[in-house]
Formats: sequence, structure tokens, C-alpha cells
Amino acid sequence: MRKLLLILLVIPGVLSAQDYRTDQAGGSWTTNTSWEVFSGGSWLKLEATILPTPTASSGTILVQHNISVSSSVTADQLTIASGVTITIANSQILTIADDIGSDLINLGTITTTGTLSFAPNSTYQHARDGGTIPLATWGSNSTCWVTGIVATNPTLLSTNAYQNFVWECTQTGTRSLAGNLRTVNGNLLINETGNQELRFSQGTAYNLAIGGDFNISGTAVVTFGTNANPVNITLAGDFDFSSTASLDS
Repeated sequence: MRKLLLILLVIPGVLSAQDYRTDQAGGSWTTNTSWEVFSGGSWLKLEATILPTPTASSGTILVQHNISVSSSVTADQLTIASGVTITIANSQILTIADDIGSDLINLGTITTTGTLSFAPNSTYQHARDGGTIPLATWGSNSTCWVTGIVATNPTLLSTNAYQNFVWECTQTGTRSLAGNLRTVNGNLLINETGNQELRFSQGTAYNLAIGGDFNISGTAVVTFGTNANPVNITLAGDFDFSSTASLDS
């Protein structure tokens, strides 16, 4: 988690929009000295007992130093800066609340010994080139939306059971899912590949189960397997191909 920014305006008896940011490396989320709050045009040390939570503020939280979550907390409009790590202790939960705008922008690292869960109707946007799409429990109608792949293949984990999976990248060359997209319980949408090839398999036969619809559109070029090593697709819904490019088996 990178910087924490919260704008804190206190009107007698009323707490309104606040921005918080971390103030020191190695601190604990639930320790006041780990934070600063923006007030009166400047950043001030947080000395009151008001820690950054969705109920304490409607502003932003910027984590710009390494920080630990040793007790379960809830956050919203959270940004983790590049090179920064949030470490979630065993059996503790960091809940990202749903509100307007981006609820979590992660440019750094979240480390946990537990599980990652996406709530029903939530969206995880993979807006970077390369990187790993995390192993998670995907709630009903949640979406994994891949938008940032350009020159580097992403790493998918074959044990992920997505709800909806959307590929929408302006890649500059052939990209591969390496046979690791295997379960989509909802809809699979290939909206764009930049007129470049998206390969589902890297030469190994496997099964892909789709519980909803499968749509290919835009200028998507999609390749599955080969005659010797096919991708066997089980589709519960409809298939729609409206791409101006091509589809190869």
C-alpha cells in the first residue's frame, strides 16, 4: 500500500471529507502515529483516535510506507504506492468497502497468509503489463477485467474459478494465457486484442468450462489449440463472434 491521503475537515460535532497518508515505515494500521491527516492546507500528525476508515472519512487513503494490518480493518479509496507492501497478519481481514470511484488502486504489494476474496458484483482490473492475476475467491457476478497487457504475458493460475472474465487489451504482439484459463462460471468476453493474437493454449490440450456466454468482438484475434492439442470448451450459454479479425482453432 503506498501513500494514505485523507482530507479531514472537522466542524463542531461533524466529521466530513478527509485524506490520510502513512507517516512512517513499519507502522501498524491501527496505531495513530502511523498516519497523517490533511487539515487546514497542511499535513498534520494524527493524534486523535480517528483512524482511516470509511466511516471516519469520505476522502482518500494513501499508503506510501510499508504497513502491517494486525487487526481486521475496513478501507475505501485506498492507494498503495509503488514499492510499498501491506502485510495482513494471520486470521486478520482487510475489507475494501464499495463506494464511488476506485476503491483500491494497488501499485505495490499486498501480502497475506490467508485468502483474497472479491465480493459479489465487484471488479478486479488488471491494468498493468505482465504480472500475476491473484488467486482469489470470486463472488457472484464479480469480474476479472484485464486491460493493461501490452508486451508481456500475464500469469494466470489454473485453479482460479472466475465469475466473469474480460480481456480488453491493445497488445503489441502475440500474448498467451498458457492454458491456465480453465473455469469461468459466468461470461467470457474477449473485447479487444489490438488486432494481435491471443492464444488460449501454449501447445497443451486442456478443458475450458464457461458457465455463461462466450463473446469475441472488436478487432480480437483468438487462437485456441491445435488438432493434436485442442482446447475443449464446454459452453452453457451462447457464443457470439462479431470481431472484425479472426478466430482460429
